Amino acid sequence: MVCAIRPGINYYEETLNTLKYADRAKKIKNKPTINESEQDKLIRELKLENDRLKAELLAGGGGTGGASLDPEVQRKL
Repeated sequence: MVCAIRPGINYYEETLNTLKYADRAKKIKNKPTINESEQDKLIRELKLENDRLKAELLAGGGGTGGASLDPEVQRKL
């Protein structure tokens, strides 16, 4: 932010208020958010979970041991 101040005792109050405003504006923090519908958010989360579970199955997790999966199922993953 750029603020303009004026020298002189006549503008003391205006300058002080300008500097206070600039200080408050400097402390504002913005948080970006993704604009998506609830359905899009759910689809994105389910895809992430699906990818995580596929990776876990291929790594041998999930209690199946990975090797006991049917080759047809492994090919589809």
